[in-house]
Amino acid sequence: MEDVVIERSDRPMYYYVTFKKDTMKARYLACPVLTTEPYREACKKYESTFTAYQRELAKRKDQEEQMEQQMIRQRRSQRDAAAGDISSASMQARDYVIRSFVIMKFGIWNYDKPLKYNQMVSIKPTIKVNDTLYFMTFYLADQTRNALITFNPGNNLVYEKDSKNLLWMAIRKKQVAVFSAEDFAGIPAGSVNYTFNLRLIKTPLNSSEDFLKLYHNEFKETP
Repeated sequence: MEDVVIERSDRPMYYYVTFKKDTMKARYLACPVLTTEPYREACKKYESTFTAYQRELAKRKDQEEQMEQQMIRQRRSQRDAAAGDISSASMQARDYVIRSFVIMKFGIWNYDKPLKYNQMVSIKPTIKVNDTLYFMTFYLADQTRNALITFNPGNNLVYEKDSKNLLWMAIRKKQVAVFSAEDFAGIPAGSVNYTFNLRLIKTPLNSSEDFLKLYHNEFKETP
């Protein structure tokens, strides 16, 4: 038994007793079995004990709530620290890729300064790589318009339906993950939410030239 709670009922001299264990809960209506003078003495003792019990119960529940909040803060701190490590480690790969798009004379745009679209698609994205969720900045390359657009976590992915699009994200020191133009073609029409399963490029990026080779080879890695 994990918890027992006693409550007064609307019926005089009767009490509700609730027993809890895991997801199971049982509640009973109970009454004292003593009579006359022993009962009155027991009532006095019970009232004193019950008041102390309520104080201890409230104290325990407050402690449990504080512990739960502390655990939530610790998990959030650990998650933010891990995300910071990944973001910091991926900066080198990100810089190589952005430099490559500059070399290819792509215009660099931010989400808050969008392009004009003829057939705009707006989707709330979930970004995954090898079954791992990522809440990081990612990039959309509109290859038809030679435009590279930065998207921050929490923003919708907005793109031109008829363009040849490529989505990529730097997730490790020398590695990127991509969602190809062929992948974009598989997004169901009218999608409001979509999980983008990016493919991790195993070939490490040691320079912008490495990325350019991958790009011009449509990200087909040689064995």
